[in-house]
Amino acid sequence: MNILGELRIPLELGTLMRSEVWHGRGVRRGNGERILAIPGLFVGDETLRPMRGWLARIGYHAEGSGIRSNIGCSERVMVSLERRAEQAHRLDGRRIHVIGQSRGGMLAHVLGVRRPDLVASVTTLGSPISGTIDDFHPLLQRNLTWLSRLGDTRGGYIATSCWVGAPGRPVPDTATAHDHPEVLDPVRTRTCCEDFWPDLLAELPSSVLGTAIYSRSDGLIRAKACVAPGYHAVEVTASHVGMATSSAVYHAVATALARSSRDESRVPRNPAPALIDRRRRPAPPAAGFERRAS
Repeated sequence: MNILGELRIPLELGTLMRSEVWHGRGVRRGNGERILAIPGLFVGDETLRPMRGWLARIGYHAEGSGIRSNIGCSERVMVSLERRAEQAHRLDGRRIHVIGQSRGGMLAHVLGVRRPDLVASVTTLGSPISGTIDDFHPLLQRNLTWLSRLGDTRGGYIATSCWVGAPGRPVPDTATAHDHPEVLDPVRTRTCCEDFWPDLLAELPSSVLGTAIYSRSDGLIRAKACVAPGYHAVEVTASHVGMATSSAVYHAVATALARSSRDESRVPRNPAPALIDRRRRPAPPAAGFERRAS
């Protein structure tokens, strides 16, 4: 891994803006399929705004995840993502497509594993869906260590206990890990993410189409960690951060969505309730009912 390769992001963005795929030429258009886009570690939905805008121009309905900074406990983030997936599915009865960059792809995978009734496809962009923290660049490992220390003192962030049950050797060397080794023992302690890690290791259901886009020139994550059973692996040449602004990635995303949309069109829809039902007001209280203050 050569982290200096991440400096090519401006070049990747410039190449994307001049490409045919950016202007929607040479790619199959969507038919209003709904897409949930999940950003990577430390960043929020703004980083995927160009991709969401491009998806809208080629016929999809792309929405953000509501994440401002992707540094929260994985299980807590999953609760919010599942709620958004349910809301999107109720609008037209069609399963949604989920795209996740880096850590966002890990979250997307777990959403596909847990809710195949809501998710038609999962497309990951440089996501370590089958790796461990040892597959990360040392600089990224140190940032995770810092973030875990912050999470140990302030709730809502990734904390040491969030790593319990993760594959490999993912527990950062934090003060809490030394002073309270019990938080690292999944047999003795229930933690917020104890269900997340087994679901990350689980294979995607056969009804969910998986596409793993990876790069051997990724400066932060080893390529081998970004592919997994159940996924169609697509190799591109791109930086890790530039996965969101690479013309090769956009072409691969369009191809994956076209395949999954074609397969999904053969599945009977679960139509949304009639509009009048969604506007129906609660019935008045029965006669003789006394309203009491709580």
